[in-house]
Amino acid sequence: PPEEIQKQRDDTARCAGLLAERFGEDHTLLALVRSYGCQQNTSDGERLMGMLAEMGFGFTEEPAQADLILYNTCAVRENAEVKVFGNVGELSHLKARRPELLIGLCGCMAQQKHIAAKIKQSYPQVDFLFGTHTLYKFPEILLETLSRNKRTFDVEDSDGVIAEGCESGGHIGSITTMCLVPQVVDAVSIPVLAAGGIADGRGLAAALMFGAQGVQMGTVFLASEECRIHPVYKDLVLSAKDTDTAVTGEICGGAPCRQIKTRYTRRVNERERAGATFAEIEELTVGSLRRAVQDGDKENGSFMCGEIAGLVKELRPCAKILEDIFTQGEAVMKDRLSLIK
Repeated sequence: PPEEIQKQRDDTARCAGLLAERFGEDHTLLALVRSYGCQQNTSDGERLMGMLAEMGFGFTEEPAQADLILYNTCAVRENAEVKVFGNVGELSHLKARRPELLIGLCGCMAQQKHIAAKIKQSYPQVDFLFGTHTLYKFPEILLETLSRNKRTFDVEDSDGVIAEGCESGGHIGSITTMCLVPQVVDAVSIPVLAAGGIADGRGLAAALMFGAQGVQMGTVFLASEECRIHPVYKDLVLSAKDTDTAVTGEICGGAPCRQIKTRYTRRVNERERAGATFAEIEELTVGSLRRAVQDGDKENGSFMCGEIAGLVKELRPCAKILEDIFTQGEAVMKDRLSLIK
């Protein structure tokens, strides 16, 4: 909303002023932002760096030079917790020498309550923490830390859970939506949203029959008029068949990621089969989502997309997509119910 955008701008400007007071008007501000994990985390890290740049920060890779250190973490990588706690722990001596240093933790791992509780109790050097749901509030969170000179932890409670099957685009597990959703519905007491392989009213009706309270859809909205991805990305989605996606990251021990088959996915999979290490594959993936979304780069871009793209054949406004889905879903449920009477 416009008012939220304006608030972010105001908070950013106020942060810049308080940072000047904290470090000195003539001081050159430097930030270190490290993103661990999936390509979405890398993209979020770039957004955070953009916010910091607006506050006047330049960037460094040396913790000893940084005035602000921000670890942006993913919960799906193996041993991610161990790595993060180790890195944060190493900063305690640096914080002791430079109390003005600002240290933050964010990302999908940071929004987990047990992580937040452990950081709050055992890692006093961390000044602020927030999850992916509140990434847009980063200027506000930093402003509160600076103005009140206290630790700020912004972790939202979960009102529901998303059960996403392996048909979906982006980072995936190994269980299909049909098998996963009813098991999650039976296991939790909060609302469940079904995701993965849903792009029309039939998918909506099926999800509701599995016990879900609603659905999360991504691939179908890549083909919306409002979606601001590169035209090449949209064309790939609209022309995709049911077998036109590939999964990378399965062999090297990373987080499997479903995307449209391109020269990039073939190159990554070939490197994996040849025995490339996780670090080598990780190097190939850094920035690949941005190169797809912004540049439409088929050579080096990761065009995340679900298998359901085979049903997505038309560019429509979001309102029309939703209207079609709910109209078809209602009709399907009325028609199919007659079969079990």
